[in-house]
Amino acid sequence: KSGKNIVDGINYQLNAKKQTATVIKNVEPYVGDIVIPEKITVDSLTFYVEEIASGAFAESTGMTSIQIAKTVCKIGSDAFKNCTSLTEITIPEKISELPSGLFDGCTSLTSVTIPDRVSNMGSGIFHNCKSLEHIDLPQRLKKIPDDTFEGCSSLLSLNIPDGVTELGDMLFKDCMSLKEIEIPLGVSKLGHSLFLGCVTLENVSLPVGLTRIERSTFENCSNLETVVIPNSVQRIEDDAFKNCSNLDSVYLPNSLKMIGEAIFEDCSSLVKTNIPSAMVKIPSEMFK
Repeated sequence: KSGKNIVDGINYQLNAKKQTATVIKNVEPYVGDIVIPEKITVDSLTFYVEEIASGAFAESTGMTSIQIAKTVCKIGSDAFKNCTSLTEITIPEKISELPSGLFDGCTSLTSVTIPDRVSNMGSGIFHNCKSLEHIDLPQRLKKIPDDTFEGCSSLLSLNIPDGVTELGDMLFKDCMSLKEIEIPLGVSKLGHSLFLGCVTLENVSLPVGLTRIERSTFENCSNLETVVIPNSVQRIEDDAFKNCSNLDSVYLPNSLKMIGEAIFEDCSSLVKTNIPSAMVKIPSEMFK
């Protein structure tokens, strides 16, 4: 028997050939405490629950908790989007990839347990999770994609695994509680607007081997006091330190060859910097 069936208040898409079941979106949003079982029985047939479909629980603003069976090995994008009452969740051990938008808009989420085997993450997974203060990321990650923590206004700390080599665009945009962060030495690429609007960020050391600081990387980091730029950076793009009003000195390394427009615009406390010898052109609005 294939098709859709509701069992104990949960809507499933059944696959008779494989004897598997996928949790799918209900006609009405899910509410209360949800328990996804390892298996269900329909017309005397047993189906093993292996998947949560894209958007399955999206907009279920009244769902307060969810327990996911260990048999689940795949979760679709936006599966828990805007579940505004959900406070904590544990991802099953069989999951190796987290899709985009998974917890986007889960404004009450404070605790997420991610299994160690996760090696890939989609974009915007924790976008606007405004109550999330800390998270441990799995060690197998090589890239943290775009918008992952954008709008996480309560985020205080997180570990970036040592194996990560790339941080995506707008990764920490508007993380207004983030005071400091350690970027691993192996990171060689930072996305644009990485810390845009991180108004409490105070100190950052950029990794040796980084060759480019993208546009608006530290824009509106109004509390930033020090930033260490390694002697590998060759380009600093437009608006990189715009409106860093607490920044009083920056040493530009001799490796630097190109500086964009207005990189120090409205840096009202800046009293000391330098022009590297390799610079062939100084932008007219560098200190606009």
